Amino acid sequence: MITIMSYNILEGGEGRIDEILAIVRDVKPDILCLQEVNGWDLDDWKQLKLFAFKAGFKHYELGIGKNSDYHVVTMSKTPIVFHQTFEGVQNPGLHIVTDTSYGELSICNVHLSPYEEHYRVDEVEKILKSQLKYKNSMIFGDLNSLSFHDGYRNELVSDFNMSQLKKFTKNGKLAFDVIMKIEGQQYKDVAVLQKKNDIKTVPTVTSRDKAHSTPLRLDYAFVSQALASRIHSYEVLKNDKTENTSDHYPIVVKMII
Repeated sequence: MITIMSYNILEGGEGRIDEILAIVRDVKPDILCLQEVNGWDLDDWKQLKLFAFKAGFKHYELGIGKNSDYHVVTMSKTPIVFHQTFEGVQNPGLHIVTDTSYGELSICNVHLSPYEEHYRVDEVEKILKSQLKYKNSMIFGDLNSLSFHDGYRNELVSDFNMSQLKKFTKNGKLAFDVIMKIEGQQYKDVAVLQKKNDIKTVPTVTSRDKAHSTPLRLDYAFVSQALASRIHSYEVLKNDKTENTSDHYPIVVKMII
């Protein structure tokens, strides 16, 4: 069994590192994908190295953006044999390959653009291209996108504020292009496979983001067809700790490999 956790920790987790660490320790993931690790690149990766040590990870890579301070980090209990930071994206994305007893697993940890859908489509095309040669591949992270599987009605648009209209609509209608693009490459949405895609990943009670004022699913786990039959469980982690630590809830996937 392998456990993979993805969590947008909100602007580097400033003042909340101990709480985030406690959440991670409760889950005990084998692979951890964090988004918005702002400042974790400073002082020779001081914050990253300390967090990894306390969380029990020997292997990690940091995706540092040229256009944004919203970095990502992927930590692994097994060796990372390849890593690549994506270029030409709003927020950095990180592609790593880790060597497990099952073989190589290719994992993209992403935080797609918070702006219009067409920017995210361009970004996800780069991500999908990087995965083409890998049979066992996954995409985790904050995709800032809506899924057509989730039963949203277009009437929701009338309740959106200006920030949400810009982010989630196109020509006055809800936009689903990103998720359709990913699934068009035969990736499977783990939440959908587990029939838990009705569970939203924002907002928590402490969220102040105007784009998160409506309950939505923005955090995703996608797996290639070769891994779809190996999914054991999927969970959006909602408890007293996660309610007060970030504006997103973490997602946890367990796989039998």
